Amino acid sequence: MEYEQKPNISIEELQLRQLELENLVSELRDRIDMRDVQNAELLVKLRRAQQKGAVATMPVEKRNAALKVVTGQ
Repeated sequence: MEYEQKPNISIEELQLRQLELENLVSELRDRIDMRDVQNAELLVKLRRAQQKGAVATMPVEKRNAALKVVTGQ
């Protein structure tokens, strides 16, 4: 006894679900991209703070010498 089983869901419904899933995937990718940007910004801020901290804790002579090298004076 062979018979053809008909699906319980229409093609239109499947297409709608596919579109919803594609939108969700796109939204998640956007969120990931935004987090990558935020992480990069935080990393830059951290490096700047570390550099400022390193200069602030240097002895005055070394700091002045380093500033002369950086500024070219």
